Amino acid sequence: MFLFKNSLLLYGFLLTTLVASQVFGAPAYDGHYCKNDSSYLPNSTFQRNLDVLLSSLVSNASQDDTGSYNGVMGFGTTDAINGHYLCRGDLTVSACHDCVAAAADQIILKCPNQTEAVIWYDVCTLRFTNSYFRPDSLVPGMNVKNESNVSSAEFNQFNQTVFGLLDDLSTEAANSQTQKKYAVGESAVATSSMTVYGLAQCLADLNSEQCETCVQNAAGTLPTCCGGSQGARVLLASCNVRYELYRFYNETTSSPPASSGKKKFGAGTIAMIVVLVLVFIILVCLGCYFLLRRSRKSNRRTILRQNFGLESANLESLLFNLATVEAATNKFSHQNKIGHGGFGEVYKVMQFFGYMSPEYAMHGQFSEKSDVFSFGVITLEVISGKRNARSLETNNVDDLLSHTWRHWRDGTPLEILDSDLKEACPHSEVIRCIQLGLLCVQENPDDRPTMAKIVSYLSSPSTELPLPRHPGFLMHNGIAINIGAGESSSGSKSLFSVNDVTISSSFPSSAFQALQQAPQILIELIQL
Repeated sequence: MFLFKNSLLLYGFLLTTLVASQVFGAPAYDGHYCKNDSSYLPNSTFQRNLDVLLSSLVSNASQDDTGSYNGVMGFGTTDAINGHYLCRGDLTVSACHDCVAAAADQIILKCPNQTEAVIWYDVCTLRFTNSYFRPDSLVPGMNVKNESNVSSAEFNQFNQTVFGLLDDLSTEAANSQTQKKYAVGESAVATSSMTVYGLAQCLADLNSEQCETCVQNAAGTLPTCCGGSQGARVLLASCNVRYELYRFYNETTSSPPASSGKKKFGAGTIAMIVVLVLVFIILVCLGCYFLLRRSRKSNRRTILRQNFGLESANLESLLFNLATVEAATNKFSHQNKIGHGGFGEVYKVMQFFGYMSPEYAMHGQFSEKSDVFSFGVITLEVISGKRNARSLETNNVDDLLSHTWRHWRDGTPLEILDSDLKEACPHSEVIRCIQLGLLCVQENPDDRPTMAKIVSYLSSPSTELPLPRHPGFLMHNGIAINIGAGESSSGSKSLFSVNDVTISSSFPSSAFQALQQAPQILIELIQL
């Protein structure tokens, strides 16, 4: 659904651009390049990634004033795709957006189902590819030249002026102190009245060496393609150069006036000072808080030691604050009162719902699918290295199931992993285990797989798993919360369900070892 909405957003952008171009004039199309050695299937994951990538490029062009952006979708997968756009440095944000939107529309039409393509307009370039490319490569590339030539008498001096100007501009663009690697300039031809105007530009994320090499490589093709021409452009995927006998670019803004001698702080400097002061205040407050907390804890230990001696160490773990006890006993409700003894009234506390299926926790209905739910919770705990627990002292309802479901729904399941797992195991196996865990904790018991089906999934890695639905409900002060919706009521109170159950000692000591042995361990659990 997320990818579908982004596809609609992209097509909406492109339709708006086509209508606007009839009024304000569309950017001039120069050419395109399709690699034609590999293609993708319609409605495939690659196509969905491409739709989202193009939508991201168009959206960014309407907000960013650097005129250059590089993005990637599906990183770390076989359907990963990288893309970028480059607008001429003197364009406004609006003009850059219009050109990028038109390019995103046309590149799909010019190169249907291709995994790599480039399209060039007079003021912007757009590219996508599923493979690595050298930023200074001459392929893909194209040139556009003026059909009028200079006279033979002026030929040598003219070329000398052009290449001298472009060489200077390549160095200036590569070492630009602004976010744009862009430089323009002019130079008079010594033996005539002609003045040559030039431009050099690179992608903003290239380093100085890459930018200068790319521009010089582009300029180096001019003698063979466009020698003696009164104007020409060489367009590569990551940079471009151009020269003409007229000023084809907008004038840059003039330099700011010299300082009058009195040093004034700019808005950026003032903002930085304010931020630093706030950070200092926050750090001081945190330091005071932790010192006070440590002092109270030390006083509590001293009192216990004075009254109970050596037994104080064992008694400390049995102490709870008043808010925790009130939540656990439903504010000392008479319905939870068990009796009255010599030490006062005795209350029963709320049950722990961490491993309970929603139908058992709320309605007392128990079945084989209830065990499947508990099995799914344990699986997600092993993978994430976290317990399915909530704090009684906060309003945080982001338990393990909702946390996992949110990342699964947003396409970032690897974010839940134990840090030991991220670099030490195949991501495809981890994602499969996460998907299996989510299948086991679905709200509807009929949607959960049977134990036999789970054994089948674990024994056959090639078997395709169905897509999971949102996890089951959890109890929140007696109110059912649908964590599949990703939200909770703003009026909810502190949670009373604290899952303090630890994973069985039969599991390995680390989440990484657990995941490596997951198929065998989980099958043994089922057989128990």
